[in-house]
Amino acid sequence: MYGTNNQYRGAHELTIDFQDPADQHNYYRWDWLLWEKQDWCRTCVNNEYAIYSLTTPPFLVEDCYGQKFDNGYYVYDYNCRTRCWEILRNYTTNVFDDVYSNGG
Repeated sequence: MYGTNNQYRGAHELTIDFQDPADQHNYYRWDWLLWEKQDWCRTCVNNEYAIYSLTTPPFLVEDCYGQKFDNGYYVYDYNCRTRCWEILRNYTTNVFDDVYSNGG
């Protein structure tokens, strides 16, 4: 979401719509998924990022490419060329027992 002056504003939306019959014992699972904007999209160790190969004819690479450097340890971080998002998932299982809110 963008506010005035094209400033980024984070947002959350949570919607819950379910029927919880009072005569049944139920369990509910909580799960989430986060789309996080990234500024740095690629890290190359001992080589460089290339969009196209240096061969003839060139082919699309868009990855770390080339010979690794043998004289040391170099790390290069590259900005995203387009809007880039990392999808982060919840790997913890959260289960809610409705014993204290049954039907309510």
